Amino acid sequence: MLTFRSTVFLRLPVFLALSTALLACGGGSSGREQRTIVTSTPAGPGSAIFVATQAAGPSPSVTTANCPRITSPNITAPVIDGADMQATSNVLRAVDPVHSFAEFARLPDFFMWSLRSSSDRIDMLSLGGSVHETNHKIDASLRNLCNSDGLARFFADGRVYVTDMRKTDQLANYSIASETYPAALKTTRAFRYDVYIPGSASSSGNDFSVLLDELNAYSGGANFEAKLLANTAYAQLAVNADSDVGGMADFMLFMQAYLKSARLNHPATYSTLQAQGRTKAYMQYAWSRAEGILAVAYPYTTAAASGNAIKVPVDVLRVVYSADFLQELDELGIMHKTAADFNATYFR
Repeated sequence: MLTFRSTVFLRLPVFLALSTALLACGGGSSGREQRTIVTSTPAGPGSAIFVATQAAGPSPSVTTANCPRITSPNITAPVIDGADMQATSNVLRAVDPVHSFAEFARLPDFFMWSLRSSSDRIDMLSLGGSVHETNHKIDASLRNLCNSDGLARFFADGRVYVTDMRKTDQLANYSIASETYPAALKTTRAFRYDVYIPGSASSSGNDFSVLLDELNAYSGGANFEAKLLANTAYAQLAVNADSDVGGMADFMLFMQAYLKSARLNHPATYSTLQAQGRTKAYMQYAWSRAEGILAVAYPYTTAAASGNAIKVPVDVLRVVYSADFLQELDELGIMHKTAADFNATYFR
């Protein structure tokens, strides 16, 4: 695996057309999507590799023939092809059977293609990245391939969450988050902010459902990272990174900034969201899930002790839990923790 030190890694082989990539990400692309991380060195004891990945080969097609498996409420073990796939299955089943293994079982070919094309070894980043990318692919398939009503759907923790959002709602592009996102963080968090917020302005169709899809994918990867680090049997797979947990924190604030901008400056978008009961119910689930992941991740973060594997942007979390931005959740009736709930952990 290539190790990137203090740099930005975009999970696209060639990141040539930002607007195209962002549009594809929201609609469920047939190719790679971006996942922005900053990595350093392997963090766990011993080798961070126990099996090399095979060559990726061409991107597998996902068609309606995949829908029965994608939409099944049951997890059926996939056919294993290669030592790397067996190792992947073993880790996912042991660490996170409810979400990560459930994704792998639904789209095994795509999951393995994502893993093999991103790395030559299996570790926290290659596995977490494949969880993230496969989440996008499943969400897009649930919306565009396997259902005909056009409603945005999100796969999380073994369940499908249906919202009221359709592309015909014409919700404001999620780049409107820039209108209320804190100016200081536009510099300190530029490596994600620039890609996702100003970047989304150059492509059409990136409404709020796209932002929620990214929050879901980052949360899926973060869920895996946190559980992997909590499982001592796989500690050697850890990699120091501002990866999916950090991305999840960024998207928590992006969501709040979008809601604030919509409330203040885009009344038609805000009125539409206010009226969508299932969308608000999913937002509640997504927020509570993210808070649960933060709690599990804390002992393995640099906020807890130096040298641990997950870098969580505490400066972002302090804004997320400021009165100003918590108001946006309160306005829509979304329950949440407060800054006081983190005084013994991230804000100590």
